[in-house]
Amino acid sequence: MEKGLRSLKYGIGNQDAGSKGSLKGIATFAAQMLPGAEIARETGLSSLEPTISKDIKNKNYMDAFLKSIGVAGDVGTGTGAVMMSTGAGAVPGAALIGVSQLAKLAVKAVRKKPVLYHTTDAKKGIQGKLKTGNDLGFHLGGNAEISRNAAITTRRDNKNLKTEEFELDAKPEEILALKRKGGPFEPDDFAAEMLDEKFITKEEHSKLFNNILDLEDKYGWGNKEYYQAANRMYKKFLKEKNIKAIKYFNEVDAGPNKLFKDVMAKENINDILAYDAILKGERYTNPRLKNLDLTDTGIDVKPADSYVIFDESVIKKISQSIPIKKKHGGSIENFLRSLT
Repeated sequence: MEKGLRSLKYGIGNQDAGSKGSLKGIATFAAQMLPGAEIARETGLSSLEPTISKDIKNKNYMDAFLKSIGVAGDVGTGTGAVMMSTGAGAVPGAALIGVSQLAKLAVKAVRKKPVLYHTTDAKKGIQGKLKTGNDLGFHLGGNAEISRNAAITTRRDNKNLKTEEFELDAKPEEILALKRKGGPFEPDDFAAEMLDEKFITKEEHSKLFNNILDLEDKYGWGNKEYYQAANRMYKKFLKEKNIKAIKYFNEVDAGPNKLFKDVMAKENINDILAYDAILKGERYTNPRLKNLDLTDTGIDVKPADSYVIFDESVIKKISQSIPIKKKHGGSIENFLRSLT
């Protein structure tokens, strides 16, 4: 048992490939298959594989899900229970956790609430509340890169931009996916897109469209009051439909942004031809491009999911994480705590 635990923690010697690489690879695989290997990995006893939390952070959801089944299996066979209760730094009473309960907790880990990003001017302070301008809804990126890239495109001063993390309190069924590529989000377009997705009926679409016409008559089109009124309308409508967020695959805010065009214009370079050269791998070989500072120009930003919300209560700013003090059994305690 002692040798088994040691192999779980340290592996089987050097993992470099070579004349002994094949044997070591087989031995490492065997160590991963030992009873209790799943629990050992999650408690920090083994470093042979990434933990479930790391897989989730890297968006390897299938790996995380399969590992969660393995953890439940270790508990089910009794190995996990023995490790929890006797040694490997467990929380008192953790052995009483049943297989089905741990499996549920593991699935919760895979279904963690989406983390979204919003970039704003740091001089204005934390963007903690829903603020909308001449657009529909409050926009957040599925990753930090596309959020920042979108902000650079719409702002002149990029020096004070600050990207913040928010947690979206929504289940998958409370998120409506639309087939849109990004760009301006207009009230009438939103109604049409929901109809295309068969999320609303023709009668509901007609009612929304007539309400939008009434807003135009009352406030005029395209001003702040018009969009604020449309936001209130859609906030109420989506709440009745049990929808907390709109998701779409954002292609518009990916790739070269306004800053890229400004840099190219300053150097008298055609921005379309320049980006084409970059896509061909000529970024550092093209004599006109290789010495340019293209920081924050968006050339490496890929399309990604973006979100629109209408109710600020569905997002929560993520505070700086406070390290949990390690006590006896702290590793498993942290693991279980991360799943709840």
